[in-house]
Amino acid sequence: MLTKSLLAVVAVLIMAGVSVLAVSGSSHREAPLISKDAFADNTDTYVFIAPNNPNRIVLAASWIPFEGAEGGPNYFEWDDNARYYIYVDNNGDAVPDLTYTLSSEVVVANPDTFLYNTGAIT
Repeated sequence: MLTKSLLAVVAVLIMAGVSVLAVSGSSHREAPLISKDAFADNTDTYVFIAPNNPNRIVLAASWIPFEGAEGGPNYFEWDDNARYYIYVDNNGDAVPDLTYTLSSEVVVANPDTFLYNTGAIT
């Protein structure tokens, strides 16, 4: 017979599993100011230890809410006029010690099609 505490743990795990199934992705579209500029909206930033070198970290970030893999081939482009920043604080003083600045420039390789990629990705 299951104890009350074990039943509580099982219930929490079941609820966590159900809530994970309902999650579809991050979105910040509800924020009033950023909702007017979706191309500048940083939806997720991830930091993890590099699998091949434990002395290094990997940074990964995404912008543009609701940009799902199933949305292709017409993905939104980054804004050529925006600058995308990732700030890194190495000592916990809430002041960036390192800043990565990303920008983009759209280049249309084949103006005869709406597809972004018409060949091998290089």
